[in-house]
Amino acid sequence: MNKHIALFLPSLRGGGAERVMVNLAKAFAKNNFQVDLVLAKAEGPYLSQISSDIRIVDLNASRVALSLFPLAKYLRKNKPFALISALNHANIIAILAAEISLTKIKIIL
Repeated sequence: MNKHIALFLPSLRGGGAERVMVNLAKAFAKNNFQVDLVLAKAEGPYLSQISSDIRIVDLNASRVALSLFPLAKYLRKNKPFALISALNHANIIAILAAEISLTKIKIIL
């Protein structure tokens, strides 16, 4: 089984969804999953809480909508088993990116 999971968020600027996703990333990593925290823009106070066993992927997009094609490219190249997303606008981009990446990825919103 592919034990590679990607978690997608706009950033780690703070808030409940970001905290939950950081905690999920830590729990998956602790249970021997390869975890990528894919961020439209890698910024925010929670970045300092990410351990070295979690890979941070910075799509370097100024807006979440502009991360659509970089996220699709990431999915095509890295082929994680599942993509977990939070927050409405990020969820929409996650769904669209999965569709245009032409990969068979499970999406959890």
